[in-house]
Amino acid sequence: MTLATRRGDLHDDYFHVPGTSLCQTCHQDRALGWRTRQLDHPGTYADGTTDQIGHLIAAGVADVRPSPGIMLVDTFGDGGLDARARSYLDANCANCHAAGGEAHGTSVLWDYGNTGPGALPVCKNVESVAGAHFVIVPGAPLSSEFLARMSSPDPFVRMPQGPTHDPDEAAIAVLSEWVEAMTPAGCPQ
Repeated sequence: MTLATRRGDLHDDYFHVPGTSLCQTCHQDRALGWRTRQLDHPGTYADGTTDQIGHLIAAGVADVRPSPGIMLVDTFGDGGLDARARSYLDANCANCHAAGGEAHGTSVLWDYGNTGPGALPVCKNVESVAGAHFVIVPGAPLSSEFLARMSSPDPFVRMPQGPTHDPDEAAIAVLSEWVEAMTPAGCPQ
């Protein structure tokens, strides 16, 4: 299948859609991505609503506005680097890497509340699958295991897991810049 990137570049990819017996592995009786911080964005809709949650309520898809929380920003937009990186991790990784998620036992949590200062898995020793030994090495994206996993061509290693077989190069660039900007640099040996 030929797909277009955000820039319009064409590339070939193939998708693996898991069988229905594997649905619960990720979904755990919930829709992925349906969190206020992913949906609460302004917009103008034909029914006159001015925000996405209001639109979903008016359309009968949701019945009540959730309590306000954190709003994610566009990873590739104009927001600050920290907010863009943390938003990507929350939207793409926290389905598994959050309390109660499939990967919560790893203690590597990527939901927005666990990616602020002091909560990141900086210099956290991890079993190397893709060639690095720490989840995040400040100032050293090439030594950070989470980026090595995101870049891996091996679909059994690459994160986030999903139907695509191509690493998300644009996201890897943003997250690499984020790690590069972290100080102090390095991890104690």
